[in-house]
Amino acid sequence: MAGFSAGGNIAHAMAGRAGARSLGVPFGGLLLIHPYFIGEAPVGPEATDAALKAWADAFWRFVCPGAAGPDDPLGNPFSEAAGGIAARLAAGRVLVCVAEEDVLRARGVWYYESLRASSYRGEVELHESAGEGHVFHYAKPACEQARALQARVLRFLRGDRV
Repeated sequence: MAGFSAGGNIAHAMAGRAGARSLGVPFGGLLLIHPYFIGEAPVGPEATDAALKAWADAFWRFVCPGAAGPDDPLGNPFSEAAGGIAARLAAGRVLVCVAEEDVLRARGVWYYESLRASSYRGEVELHESAGEGHVFHYAKPACEQARALQARVLRFLRGDRV
């Protein structure tokens, strides 16, 4: 199961629901590339940049008008409302990919660290693309960092350990 940006949230939600409901449909892995997570508590630069936090919250309300707010389980898989679903992912491995210059980087790292600290029993890995922004690999698929991201994703899909 894989997803880019907000698709990462969707992939996480699907793997979480499959695991929480014991559907017997395990995924070999969960791949999140530049995921778009959010939360009420500020993370990374949101803690010191009130305008960034306000923008992120407003954008979330625009994208998900029916959501309960930044701690809605779709945006914050570690909120109380999520009920611990992140720890029950139907995937034995998770690879979280972030980009150094992405405004969502801190949230991706937060997700990685939170999943590692949870009772999730699978492997959790992090890949960071230096000097690049959100979904840069679409605009520059042949650049060095895009090739490195592609190689890392392929290793993950093959089941290679890093």
